[in-house]
Amino acid sequence: MTIKKLRPYQEDAIEELILKTKLLLKRDNRTIVFQSPTGSGKTFMTSQYIEQLMKKLPEEDICFLWVSIGKGGLHVQSQESLKSEFQGFPECNLLEEEFFGSRKTIDQNEVVVVNWEKLRTKDGDGEWKNILMKDKETINFRELAKNTREEKRKIIMIIDESHAGRDTHRSVELID
Repeated sequence: MTIKKLRPYQEDAIEELILKTKLLLKRDNRTIVFQSPTGSGKTFMTSQYIEQLMKKLPEEDICFLWVSIGKGGLHVQSQESLKSEFQGFPECNLLEEEFFGSRKTIDQNEVVVVNWEKLRTKDGDGEWKNILMKDKETINFRELAKNTREEKRKIIMIIDESHAGRDTHRSVELID
């Protein structure tokens, strides 16, 4: 296996993200926008950001929610890429596989990858379409996020391809 090495511009971008994250973890309703050209290694840089953030802030109780567009199975590709980069730590799971009603929280330092379209879709009556969102006997995604926050664990939400529908009413509702 080839070990990837960060280029200087990637190191700079990651360091800037970590500095901004340190500042913003102390505030509510905070957003960092990370933009980089196609082919610049955004997924690789973000995986390195996650790893370095955990090393530099070991006292922070954080987890990561990687929200990806689901078209063409992009969320699965993202999860496979992240798992390959992480090589076992941090743990990286797909929401629909790992959290299908059985787990109550996201673990510290865990990365959970989710299909954006599956979460944000409602039917004509305003009810969530996907079973991950619906009220039921087991835990749904909304309760999972609430339970995780109640443990005082901070959720860092990474919205991959955020230009694709992040500002719609449903997306804003889900982010809130």
